[in-house]
Amino acid sequence: MLGRTASSLYWMSRYVERAENMARLLEVGYRISLMPGAIEGHRDEWLSTLTSAACEKSYHTQYEEVDGAKVIHFLLFDEDNSSSVKSCLKMARNNGRAVRTALTRDVWESLNSTWNELALIEPKDITSDRLPVFLDWVKQRAMAFLGALLGTMLRNATSYFSQLGYSIKRADTSSRILHLKHFFL
Repeated sequence: MLGRTASSLYWMSRYVERAENMARLLEVGYRISLMPGAIEGHRDEWLSTLTSAACEKSYHTQYEEVDGAKVIHFLLFDEDNSSSVKSCLKMARNNGRAVRTALTRDVWESLNSTWNELALIEPKDITSDRLPVFLDWVKQRAMAFLGALLGTMLRNATSYFSQLGYSIKRADTSSRILHLKHFFL
């Protein structure tokens, strides 16, 4: 296998996993923001979400104040944010297209249809009441990709590099969240 092919497979899966992680982190931030009153005297759920996503510095280059609507837009649709859901799905599709012949039809269609459906969504349409449905859609699309990857790919270097991508990203995100929230444990 060529190094370029292995790299594209690795990053394709890693970007899909990152998009799912962003959706899950946003869901937690959103649910906490709905809770009445302050928890232990402070409310920093959106700052915590940015920190967990490793996007705090890049967010502050564009915005001075941490605001829920701005954080949501930044983590979902901001194309200047390489970790936004839209950027991740775009890069996953681009990497998948680069190795299209190494993928099964199901894996490619899960990537391509996700990107095509996302292109039809207007960021202004994702209001506070529609956010949970959109986040569920992102998670379902990531699970469809993973299911197609695990269910239809031969167990060879192609699938191993793909599995390596999402596994390392999952471990990275888990360790970041544990580091950020370890004092609660």
